[in-house]
Amino acid sequence: MRTWGISVARQRFLAFCAGVVCVALAAAALAIGLTGAPLRAALPGDHAHVGVASCSGTTCHGRQEPDGKIVRQDEILRWQEPSSPTGAHSRAFAVLSDTRGRQIGARLGINPSASGECLGCHAEPGAKRVSDGVGCEACHGGASGWLASHYAVGGTHAANVARGMVPLDRPAVRASVCLDCHFGSADGGQFVNHRIMAAGHPRIAFELDLFSALQQHHNEDADYAARKGRTNSVRVWAVGQAMALDRALSLFANPSLGTNGAFPEFYFFDCHSCHRRIQDSDSFTATALANPGRGTPPGAVPFNDENMIMLSAAARVAAPGLAARFDADSRAFHRAIGES
Repeated sequence: MRTWGISVARQRFLAFCAGVVCVALAAAALAIGLTGAPLRAALPGDHAHVGVASCSGTTCHGRQEPDGKIVRQDEILRWQEPSSPTGAHSRAFAVLSDTRGRQIGARLGINPSASGECLGCHAEPGAKRVSDGVGCEACHGGASGWLASHYAVGGTHAANVARGMVPLDRPAVRASVCLDCHFGSADGGQFVNHRIMAAGHPRIAFELDLFSALQQHHNEDADYAARKGRTNSVRVWAVGQAMALDRALSLFANPSLGTNGAFPEFYFFDCHSCHRRIQDSDSFTATALANPGRGTPPGAVPFNDENMIMLSAAARVAAPGLAARFDADSRAFHRAIGES
């Protein structure tokens, strides 16, 4: 009897995965305008972190009112907002020691506030203080190279990026940064597997345009548009779908993440295909609806394809020539998952 690791599904997946990702990203690139430097080149090597406190002066980002001429200048206050998702990053470390965090840690047999399994996302790598949670530089990059230049008269966004600022105005770059924790990465402490979710961790979800709106600490006024251009929310959404699918398939193909012992890593699969009622009645009633886009046979656990579905919808509108191939490859992917 073949194990999952050498099954036909796994073999076909490894050969097929690169093609699906390429088509997905090609559709996004051609239809939505994903252009510019390669993504890796756009993500600078991290510089030394100087800490949230270095941004919190009243002449910088620490005012109580958004009355700055160039930027709001109350960004720290918004980052610390205690009652809405806007302040979630500042609370990231603190939640590890609240009731739910302690319960999850007890089930896993770890101290969440000290475990690298949690701190990879609930604190900022390279931060001065882990108690700051996910601070400014977790997303904007270590500021030692650009802290002074980004408020200098005559300074440019391009110059700051050259000194190490992460160009979050580029949707693909922003998605890649967010996905490290809001989907997962191969780096230590940045992958919430099924074991961690079974201990009580919230289900992982990702939608770039929504997350950007919830975390927005700036106004897109005239000078913002002059420096970085206007945000196209539809483009941000679609690029986020493409990047999330790319990340999902890349991690699933990673031998150290795609399997968990003799089983596949259930993190990658549709939660509701298993987490639903099972009936022992003589009169069988189906509790799941067939998805014609999947082609997954009954009894097989389907891949969590929400990003695949959304990207397909975007491609049908913006790149119909690529959409047909993408849909065909998606169905082939699901069939391969269902084979044994």
